[in-house]
Amino acid sequence: MTWNMQCVLAVLWVSISSDGVLATGTITDQECPQGRTVNVRVVSFNVQQGKVATAQEIGMMLRRIQPDVVGLSEVPEGDWVQKVGTVAGLTYSYVGSISSAHHKDKYKAIISRSPLSDRQEFELLSGDSWKPASAVKAITRVKGVEFSIYSLHIARSKGKNGQAYEFTSRVLPLENGPRVILTGDFNNEVKQSGLKNIIKAGFQPVWFDVDTNFRKVSSVAKKSKIGIIDHIFYNKKSNAKALIAGVINLPEPLSDHKPVVADIQFPVLCP
Repeated sequence: MTWNMQCVLAVLWVSISSDGVLATGTITDQECPQGRTVNVRVVSFNVQQGKVATAQEIGMMLRRIQPDVVGLSEVPEGDWVQKVGTVAGLTYSYVGSISSAHHKDKYKAIISRSPLSDRQEFELLSGDSWKPASAVKAITRVKGVEFSIYSLHIARSKGKNGQAYEFTSRVLPLENGPRVILTGDFNNEVKQSGLKNIIKAGFQPVWFDVDTNFRKVSSVAKKSKIGIIDHIFYNKKSNAKALIAGVINLPEPLSDHKPVVADIQFPVLCP
């Protein structure tokens, strides 16, 4: 599914107004009715080293969407990410220290409306393409409910040869959180063998929950034969479901990639 910016904002406004995505707080026994769910709005965006748009411009775009958490890749060094977050109204941020392929300004980051803890970065060195790659991870809470968030940038992988398999086999087994969200530029389409490793590991692409036409939708800004390579996944064990998922067609591109967005609904068991 792909939308222009105006359509995305109209749909998301309805979602925000109806479910109170911006609400925060902790859960008590009295506040946890059976069948309770928590919606998390997630954005994934490769910002192309900030070459096309300023931190102010990207922050304003995110402010309109009002996500709870954002995974960014190819971010510049310094305070660029913090500037994006300030404009977007996302106070908390974590920037990794490993730049993709050791190129300038290709770090991975997470920005969030709520505090981030347990910050970690995982270097990925597998495959025949560029390296190193990496994934950053943090834990945050939305409406008092805990989530593990990853943002990564990896090279195209094939089968068990590549960083997708390394991430699946070495990093994900360390994760024991009940609700896990993966974001990033995977440089692979979901139909390709590299990402099948992540799906087999128990993660669902949000595209599978909505009417996504993989033959017609691309997350690359310029017209090409490349499909959706920027993704958002959640762990199937959480019993979540994406209510909204799409690639955003901006009036003016802010990168050589397009942002992708999803509203994911997680059921929450009462204490």
